Amino acid sequence: MEQAPPSLILAVGTHDQTTLHDDHVGESRFFMLFKVGAEETQWIETRENLRGEAEKDPAHHHGDPHQAKHVATLLAGVDGIVAKRFGPNIKRMVHKFVCCLVKTDTVAEAVELAQRDLPLLVQHLQQGPDRKAVRLPPSPP
Repeated sequence: MEQAPPSLILAVGTHDQTTLHDDHVGESRFFMLFKVGAEETQWIETRENLRGEAEKDPAHHHGDPHQAKHVATLLAGVDGIVAKRFGPNIKRMVHKFVCCLVKTDTVAEAVELAQRDLPLLVQHLQQGPDRKAVRLPPSPP
């Protein structure tokens, strides 16, 4: 029996559901979830991050372990996070997720890069909690 090609559930941090959030991904207003496979990509759902604007709270500080726990709980069932920027909590998040750094502006482009490099992301997921973040190079012009 032939095994189905691997797919991953990836979350992309955004404020407007079109472009990637420019600051730390944990402060994104929304996380758009996609099932990314070798043949196709499918939007699953969008989850609102009610603590996404936590930087307005004077008690908030970057690297706050409570914020990392909140994002990890919000993204239950997700294999990886695709973002332009991670904050100090990346050291916690890599134990739970494949953390993918991209240099692109749109959600669509970020998902395309993840699909292009899906075998690399699957390899990182299989490394378990000792994995490192992975940079996805931009598409050639």
